[in-house]
Amino acid sequence: MLKCMTKIFTLIALIFIILISSKNVVEAAELSAIGYIDSLHSNELIKGTVVVSGWYLDSKGVSSVKIYIDGEYKGDAEKGLTRPDVKRVFPEYEDGNSGFRYALDTRGLKSGHHTVMVKETSTNGE
Repeated sequence: MLKCMTKIFTLIALIFIILISSKNVVEAAELSAIGYIDSLHSNELIKGTVVVSGWYLDSKGVSSVKIYIDGEYKGDAEKGLTRPDVKRVFPEYEDGNSGFRYALDTRGLKSGHHTVMVKETSTNGE
């Protein structure tokens, strides 16, 4: 009887480990896209050509990184730049090339407050 119970507990333990392992795989595939602008700060005075840079992580892969000023599209950022610092903080994304950079020419903008938006599109179009 004891041997039988031991086998049952061992089987239950293996099933539990398999369920946990498969759950972790599903969670890794469903990581939310996240990003950050490193180069600009709220209420910062900028003029001329300014570099907008930062990083974006997407478990589905990054297809494009677009820059908008006050809702108006300005251009596509260079993407895939090496960011080992981001990979150390977010190893679950397995992406050391999450950096982006865009040279923004502000000379055509009126003086005053403006909103910079960075929009990422994943490789599946989302």
